[in-house]
Amino acid sequence: MHSPAHIAVIMDGNRRWATANGHTEHDGHRAGAKAFQNTIDACIEQGIAYLSAYVFSTENWKRPQSQIKFLMTLMEHLLNEHVKTACKNDIRVRCLGNLSALPKSLQSTIATAHKKTQDHTTLNLNIMINYGAHEEITHACQRIARTVHAGDLAPEAITPQTIQDHLYTNTMPAPDILIRTGGDTNVRLSNFMLWQCAYSELFFLPILWPDFTPEHLANVLDAYKSRKRNFGE
Repeated sequence: MHSPAHIAVIMDGNRRWATANGHTEHDGHRAGAKAFQNTIDACIEQGIAYLSAYVFSTENWKRPQSQIKFLMTLMEHLLNEHVKTACKNDIRVRCLGNLSALPKSLQSTIATAHKKTQDHTTLNLNIMINYGAHEEITHACQRIARTVHAGDLAPEAITPQTIQDHLYTNTMPAPDILIRTGGDTNVRLSNFMLWQCAYSELFFLPILWPDFTPEHLANVLDAYKSRKRNFGE
């Protein structure tokens, strides 16, 4: 099997890791951020072209306000750090999701990250913030409906490719691999890249995200090579 071009990760288990190890939730998220940076480095070493990471979902707004405020501040800080690393390592950073709902300071940081890294090509890093697949597909359908209403597209001319062309990820290949940490009780997609992952190889790991290492990634890649992908044929 060919090497994967695109890996998607659901980084689940930061808070449970903190509880299990006697740390605060904030410490758990910081440990998760470190594991994320190690994963970015490992993807570059493995020659992966695209990495998409579920950082904050549309459902995460239901969490306590104090936690949301901390996460927004942490994301802004980490994004600034990622940009520094990205400029050194030729990484293109893209934040995908409903960005208009984020704090203005974070939106500004995102815009700077996009601008500073837009010409980089070694790794395309997709940071999914305020992202939900249902919302993404709904947004795509709304855009297509406006085109139909304007008379520029016939309804019968709409194809799966039409929808693909209106997703946040329209310029990139679908994930070959989806990795989710979090243990045996979290074997689900949780509204993440539902359209794009229709034929992805799924790996649910019995570990919490802060414990995810480059060795785990290498093991997934080895297992991926032994699988046969027939895309429904």
